[in-house]
Amino acid sequence: MRPRLAVCHRPTDTLAGTVELALECGDRAGVEITIDPEDGVAIAPLADALRREGLPARYHFPLCGHGFSSADSDEASVAERAVSRLIGFVSDCGGSHLTVHAALPSGSREGDRFQRTAERLARLVETGARSGVRICLENLRWGDTSDPLSFLALVESADAGVTLDIGHASSSAAAGLGFGAERFVSLMSPRIETAHVYEYEDHDGHHAPLGLEPMVHTLRALCETGCDWWTIELHDRDETARTCRLVRDFFDA
Repeated sequence: MRPRLAVCHRPTDTLAGTVELALECGDRAGVEITIDPEDGVAIAPLADALRREGLPARYHFPLCGHGFSSADSDEASVAERAVSRLIGFVSDCGGSHLTVHAALPSGSREGDRFQRTAERLARLVETGARSGVRICLENLRWGDTSDPLSFLALVESADAGVTLDIGHASSSAAAGLGFGAERFVSLMSPRIETAHVYEYEDHDGHHAPLGLEPMVHTLRALCETGCDWWTIELHDRDETARTCRLVRDFFDA
């Protein structure tokens, strides 16, 4: 069965625009809602409207610089509580998955900060399980969660799911050492539950593929994982629609 092909809610300014864009992905469409810390439950009307349209949603809460992986224990505790509250909100909205980030610097794996982050992530996974929400950790472009072995140690320790970000994996220091997105997919295969699909990331943001040739081996590997939700993580409407068409052609082929 094909994965569900989803779009971010940000490329358009209206609910109607979001629904229209999502439906361009085909009959198995969805929407990923990214929640900024200041948004809180302000996105509840969007979630309700998507349900009325029959479009399932998954949720993304980056909290990059001030998350539960912070070196400041008070700040990390505040962030952990924020994610715990958000889990209840996602559950109330009928959501099944919440993607989070752990912004750990490189080389933290042997230190207390890595262990504290793993413990907080494990508690969030347990909180999510009680509410029917699967917590997935996303690999980043930098730091210890860009390193495949450190990332795997973290998700295995916490029994978390994985949101595999192809652009991050393709653009990280590990990719430059020969451990690019395809190998990242293979290593994380049993745990990948959501994918972020775009070609690469740099200081200007996420970049859409002009064609799928640079990504095709990664996408084929992803098809073997059983991951059933692919989000086109682009914030430009036209680039999102064009990438959706490329991925649909990939499925058809």
